[in-house]
Amino acid sequence: MSFSIWDLAIVTTAAAAIGGVSGFFGVGGAFLLVPVLNIALGIPVELAVGVCACQILGLATTSILARRIDVSQLKLPLILSGGLFCGVLAGARGLRWANSLGQTTWWGRDFEVSAALVLSLYCLLLTSLGFLCLKLSRRTDLSPRTGNRVFWLSIPPYTEIDKSGPVSIVGLTWLGLVIGGLSGLLGISGGLILLPTLTYLVGMRTHEAVVASLVIVWITTAQATAVHAWNGNVDLALAGALLLGGTFGARIGSEVGLRARGAQFRRWFAYLLLLTAALCASRLVWMFRADT
Repeated sequence: MSFSIWDLAIVTTAAAAIGGVSGFFGVGGAFLLVPVLNIALGIPVELAVGVCACQILGLATTSILARRIDVSQLKLPLILSGGLFCGVLAGARGLRWANSLGQTTWWGRDFEVSAALVLSLYCLLLTSLGFLCLKLSRRTDLSPRTGNRVFWLSIPPYTEIDKSGPVSIVGLTWLGLVIGGLSGLLGISGGLILLPTLTYLVGMRTHEAVVASLVIVWITTAQATAVHAWNGNVDLALAGALLLGGTFGARIGSEVGLRARGAQFRRWFAYLLLLTAALCASRLVWMFRADT
């Protein structure tokens, strides 16, 4: 698929706007980019997923080079790496399978199976996270290190992460599998769910969780980029336009985001997630409605 200079200019502008939003909230932004590229700009969903993974890899690489990461901080990412890799392969294969099904007809309307699958999962994930963030924004008694451990953290063998007590290696591997699957299938880095998981469920300190999340995002997107490039789902011109606009927008958004208060910040983020979910839902309704 080829793109004109005008197409790349539009993509760069959209990436700058979304980069500003993602920089404001401190997230990767793929959960916004993939729906916008597919719904608003008409880019095939498998290509949108591939180039978003490539863009996030570039941003994560820049962030890692700007930090001094100690070797001890690589323990958690290395534990997760096996699950991440298997998850990325499974997710990318699932997307390839859905894409191979081509179009189907339902209720008198032709639609692409891959687009319907990806948008449905985005709608479900963003709606769940949106209502969760909205609930947390109204609580003032929640401490990151007092979150209840979920059941899978009680499965041996154990390891010590950030002096937060014994954590199940099996549970962390399954966590990596889920995050890798989401990255391979949806193109997201996993940072959207990594930070709250590491702080509220694993019990890591916020700073250590941010560093671990950043390294995990880099590993995940590096694997996802390689797999999607192998499957022909990466366009370098499109990825470059996304990286250019996203970097510029994220810098501005980060400066503005420093002035937002905690509770207000989480509430705005919840509204953003729900708004994106509504966008995906409206696209699905349009895809499935019968011709009149």
